[in-house]
Amino acid sequence: MQLTKTYTNLITLFIITALVFLVIGIKIGNIQSSSKVANYEEILDYYAPIPEEVYVVDGEITSVSKDSLVLKVPALDEHLLPDKEAKMVDYKIMLDENTKITRTEVNLDPAKTKTITLTIAELKVGDMVGVKSKENAVSSTELTAVLIDLTIYPKLD
Repeated sequence: MQLTKTYTNLITLFIITALVFLVIGIKIGNIQSSSKVANYEEILDYYAPIPEEVYVVDGEITSVSKDSLVLKVPALDEHLLPDKEAKMVDYKIMLDENTKITRTEVNLDPAKTKTITLTIAELKVGDMVGVKSKENAVSSTELTAVLIDLTIYPKLD
């Protein structure tokens, strides 16, 4: 009977020790992961600082009206990093009488690449577009588009 109680106590001690090491391992893993992201940010800030002016944004259309659209764009005030999910920002893109909307169909043979003019009615939610604006996208999330381009890339097998 005494031997069984000793084994039970040893097994209990072993399980508690394993759980403690598991918790410590998880904590160390989280610290290393956040340290890795901080290291990426430090390197990028030195070699590729975040620009103060940006006049072209790329993003997914989340709504379209007759004279504007909303784009979901990765935040311009932080670096895109492999271990960190990008913060997304909504940009309201307004059109005026000078805004040009195009669709570029890229071909592996550059001579066969085509660009055609579109209307805003031909853009739809889910389209990925590039927008060249009059305003600095770092300082404003409401932009007036000079050019909106829907680029279609060839499917590669």
